[in-house]
Amino acid sequence: RALRCQGRKVRRTKLHVPCAVLLAVIATQFHQSQRRFISWHRPCPAHQLPFRWQKEVWPEAAQTGSAFDSVKRFVAAAATALLVALAPLPLLTGRAAAAEGTAARRIFSVGDLHGDFTHTKQILTALGLMGEGGEWTGGNSILVQTGDITDRGDQSGPIFRTLFQLQDQAPKSGGQVILLLGNHELMNLQGDFRYATRSDSASLLTDDTPAGSGRAFVFSQEGWLGKAIRDRMQAMVLIGPQQGVSRPV
Repeated sequence: RALRCQGRKVRRTKLHVPCAVLLAVIATQFHQSQRRFISWHRPCPAHQLPFRWQKEVWPEAAQTGSAFDSVKRFVAAAATALLVALAPLPLLTGRAAAAEGTAARRIFSVGDLHGDFTHTKQILTALGLMGEGGEWTGGNSILVQTGDITDRGDQSGPIFRTLFQLQDQAPKSGGQVILLLGNHELMNLQGDFRYATRSDSASLLTDDTPAGSGRAFVFSQEGWLGKAIRDRMQAMVLIGPQQGVSRPV
């Protein structure tokens, strides 16, 4: 909601110049209609009219030319309209600068995938973050995966590989993939495999996995996933102005 509101503020600044022109035209038309009204309805002799009206209704009664005065009045009306229309502009542009890039940036939070690779692909594709080939298509969007990728399901290996790939590709488009540690990642790092299935453990193996070591080696400091989790994932994240959010969360 905050991002949408700030987006409207940014877009609103683009309307000030057209509004100023419109107000200037309205002021000019009002001035012309006032002159026609006075010309059609002469309530009294010229010498009894206010001096300003004398110049508009009977220019010969004025000391200076009415054409020059009309130009001055038009310039004054246009300047007033511009000042009124542009008065809020510094405030709005300041807010827009403080929230630079927020209008078009999207932030997504996805958690508890638990080895369900089929629905993981459906979610990321439906959100517009991943293409059919597994490539990043989210542009400058931010994806926050809040942990619990492994356990319970049978295909956490493909999910880890996909998220790591998206994490590498997203910055090239101005995007970002943030991976948080869940309690199930911590359990596996500590050797607690009580929620793991055989199929899931098999999905984590690679050609470099020593024979007979299995899941324990994969999550160790020497295993490909253990290294990746320690390098890529984090316990917490603060999303703030650097990601385009004026109020950190």
